[in-house]
Amino acid sequence: MKKTLVIIIALMLIAVIPMTFAGCGDSFNTKSVRIQIEENLGWHKGGKEICEYDVFDKNGAKTGKFSSVMESVSQKDVTIATTDESVAPSLKKFTGYKFTSEMTASTGDKQFSRITESYANAYLSPSLSYVKVTDNGKTTEIITKYTGKKTEVTFIVDGKKSQSSDKYKSGSMIYDNAFLYQFARATDLASNLSISVPTYTVGDSVTKTENTNYTVGYSSAGNVILNDYFIVNKKFKDNIASGDVNSGDIESGDISDPITAGGVNDKHNDTEEKEIDESGNVVAIIYDYTKTKSIPVKKCTISTTKTFSIKASVYCYISVNKIRNDLDKDNEMFANRAVVMFEEGDVTYKLTSIRYTP
Repeated sequence: MKKTLVIIIALMLIAVIPMTFAGCGDSFNTKSVRIQIEENLGWHKGGKEICEYDVFDKNGAKTGKFSSVMESVSQKDVTIATTDESVAPSLKKFTGYKFTSEMTASTGDKQFSRITESYANAYLSPSLSYVKVTDNGKTTEIITKYTGKKTEVTFIVDGKKSQSSDKYKSGSMIYDNAFLYQFARATDLASNLSISVPTYTVGDSVTKTENTNYTVGYSSAGNVILNDYFIVNKKFKDNIASGDVNSGDIESGDISDPITAGGVNDKHNDTEEKEIDESGNVVAIIYDYTKTKSIPVKKCTISTTKTFSIKASVYCYISVNKIRNDLDKDNEMFANRAVVMFEEGDVTYKLTSIRYTP
């Protein structure tokens, strides 16, 4: 029986059909996107970012873990190992970004895992992508090579190999599923995108790839409430009734921590500014950043009009302020526009940790 496999960046749980994205942006030109990526992700040069997420089902039960890593690579020979020794995709003297991810999940007696490894240049144009899915013992591998005018795909399904390819328009800007959310955070979070998406059909009698049109749109979304605390690089102002507190109280530490963003704040940092009235009373304290579970975000929606057996939309929530882990003295670098949550079908991923190493 034929099954459509539309693979997404982090893959949904067993009962949900997954999806994959790569595509071209019509409302951006190549130069503007490259400038945005350089400005918004340029600090990753020479470093590595590691993000970890908890995975929840539609009832809010934790069912698994997901991790993603983005790192800079310079002049490196790359070879990806597959279960078929005759299929060993490689790149020579590659320079750009390497993206890897791993997911494990379970529902009842069903077990699921997914790993990815992908490579893109400094402007996130993909060169090579690999995904391996194991669903209750059944293994599917998809290797995608990107050439000047088409994607060339090799499928390995329980040891059986097949190939397919599909052309794309000359000059199209192509992005791979394994780092689509990273591309979303790198843009200026304003213009909508029209993209062309390779989708994959995997079945007993046929395996093939074809393009599907998708739309990527950005909108304001308020705050996302996480289960863990993070340090948000955003000024918070704590107003104080005139005469209630004087400057001496600040030095002695008698001022309570501010409560902001839905009442989930419990601590502030030690760097602060004071507003003083004409009588010398403190009327407000301004904190440069704060500890909170409530993260201001932009929402990115990726959708298609093509009908699959699930709703073909995913949602990505991107922090509008720089954030870092709480009380992590070894990782005090703030991450710009971190993906703090994403939703795929009935599955939700929430950030638990973000670490950066130079």
